[in-house]
Amino acid sequence: MKKALPYLGVFSATVLFFSLFQPWGSFRDPDAFYHAKMASLLLERGILNQFPWLDLTTLGANFANQHFLFHVLDAPFVFFFGMLQGHQVASVIFGASFITAFFFVLRSLKIEKPYHWTALLLILPPVIARLNLGKASPIALTFFFLGLLFVAKRAWKPLFFIMTLYVLAHGGWPLLILMAGVYLFGELIYEKYVLDKTWRKVTSFFDRTTLLTIGSLFSGALAGVLIHPNRGALLEFLKTQIISIGVTTPFDRVLLGIEWRPYELPAFIFDFSFLWIMALVLIFGFLFARRRQVKPETMKWGVALGLCAAVFFALTLKSRRFGEYMGPMFVLWFAVLAQTIDWNAVRQEFLRTETSIKALIIVLLIAAFGRGMWATYDFFHMNTRGFDRLVPALEVADQYLEPGDRLYHSNWALFPELFANRDAYTYIAGLDPVFLLEANPELSDAYTSLMVNGEGADAYEIIHNKFDSSIALFETRTDTDLIQSLKTDSRFELLFEDEAATLFLVR
Repeated sequence: MKKALPYLGVFSATVLFFSLFQPWGSFRDPDAFYHAKMASLLLERGILNQFPWLDLTTLGANFANQHFLFHVLDAPFVFFFGMLQGHQVASVIFGASFITAFFFVLRSLKIEKPYHWTALLLILPPVIARLNLGKASPIALTFFFLGLLFVAKRAWKPLFFIMTLYVLAHGGWPLLILMAGVYLFGELIYEKYVLDKTWRKVTSFFDRTTLLTIGSLFSGALAGVLIHPNRGALLEFLKTQIISIGVTTPFDRVLLGIEWRPYELPAFIFDFSFLWIMALVLIFGFLFARRRQVKPETMKWGVALGLCAAVFFALTLKSRRFGEYMGPMFVLWFAVLAQTIDWNAVRQEFLRTETSIKALIIVLLIAAFGRGMWATYDFFHMNTRGFDRLVPALEVADQYLEPGDRLYHSNWALFPELFANRDAYTYIAGLDPVFLLEANPELSDAYTSLMVNGEGADAYEIIHNKFDSSIALFETRTDTDLIQSLKTDSRFELLFEDEAATLFLVR
């Protein structure tokens, strides 16, 4: 029990910390509604092998629940606390679980002052944001960093199980295979260029345990695919998810979420400001307070993890969503590098600094922390989606729609909310617009055209003729021009309007 106390303390403190940021009673990210509904359907109907709600997209004919295990873990919270409330509680618990797992990784690598490095991770705004959005990110990050730890420690038996669970829980599992390869390549660089070994001696790097580690990684992935309830469609789904959405990313054809877009430099600098500050401190330590003796393992981990951090740095510049991996990876790398520095000497050097400079540094750090935390809190509580904000509009739509009818919605991000509140109807697009683009390019272009051009597009032709919808729902706050245009069109009858949604009958 005594050994568990540090982990219990980190977990409890993080639950409290994350609870302060949660916009209780609403979600910041629409995907949270989808995950809550999927966990609820798992309890009600069991495993889903089809997804009729998005029959126009590739998900309709080729459905694979890439978050299956995540929804299984989410289900007990949904059962005890209700669908949306339970999922929100679960998101806090899962976020705290990842932070605790990261703390475990630090201690397993015998990192000094693991509490300090865990605290640094906790004050990175992108990390707080991604862990609290109600997505599967905390589960994916937990399996990823535990898997990378087991690769570093050559713990091939637990690696097999972690890899299997990762495949079942999140579609991002190929990242662990990629980064394991990058990490092992980093170790090879260390053996060859730091230790200056001959190539003959370097080849001894591939000993039995290393080969078993590589084997367990791939066999765990294979086991996960074979066990997955949607294994027949999983690889085809991942092809769309990874290649079509993640790599080739058709920005010219669809309106994608901000997480897939590149970071703007000012935001990138601000969001990870504490990483850059820590980097400056480490550079100072290397120059003026480096330890004379450093463990060989520390140097090896520093080179290998540095290579992993560089890859995630590049990926994050391409797509903001990789920031959830980059932040923890840099903290882990910095924590390893910090083992090469005499921190007592750094502290003494800081104490010898003039009082005014010390005060300025402290004030700037406090200001940076305060601004980062407030900006993160503000992010979670602005433009939130209340659990029942679309319910009044849907209650009116119920009077005109039969089960199986298609409800037109003005953008694909509305789908999770609609799906969570009404699973009797079919919809246009959701989860990602590329799923509609790949299945029906013509319909996708028409849908995007109406979203982009608004009143300039032929709304009736698109909504009534192409999508065969008699009811159309728009977001009042974002579709203002199109709504005003439709109000003057005799083919559209206004049925309902409030601050959240506007509903039309299409004649």
